[in-house]
Amino acid sequence: GAEAPYVIAYEKSSLEDFSAARKLNAYLYFDLHFLFSSIAEMGLSAMDFKRRITADDYNAWGDQTGHTIEKGVPYRDYLDSLDPHPATTVSEGSYSAKAVSGFLAWASDHGVIVVGGFPTYAQGEPVSAEAETALKTFYTSRGHYFLSLKNKGRYPKADFFDTVYHLTEPAQVEHSKLVGLELKKLLDL
Repeated sequence: GAEAPYVIAYEKSSLEDFSAARKLNAYLYFDLHFLFSSIAEMGLSAMDFKRRITADDYNAWGDQTGHTIEKGVPYRDYLDSLDPHPATTVSEGSYSAKAVSGFLAWASDHGVIVVGGFPTYAQGEPVSAEAETALKTFYTSRGHYFLSLKNKGRYPKADFFDTVYHLTEPAQVEHSKLVGLELKKLLDL
């Protein structure tokens, strides 16, 4: 099934329990979408077409790197054209709220401390006091914390890389420093 590529790449020891036919199926597993995508990518590669993001853009922890100000220049016009209006409310019955609530319950059951906060986002529509209270209540009513930076996670568009969510690396560092200082206060470290 769909787990075959994972088994072949990372769990070869599991193949010991497979029948010969099942082993063959695992080694030869693919789907048509994968086949056509692979052929297209090989053709583009032969034409010296370079992908915007490749495996080389990720570090050992799976984080995308290279969000420099210089590499963000091609996205400047796009970012400047946006009128950011982030979602800043919590709809208790939404799929997202249910998923996060489930995670918060799991975290409580396993002694994990969760600290919610605003996502980083381009300055635009201000975060209302009601929205901030609703988000804070969402986390604290479930036994966790909420961290509200003075800037509520809002930064100038010039601090973003390719979307109004992805900060450039210098801005990521500054944001991390702010979060670290506030976490230290919040958790009384």
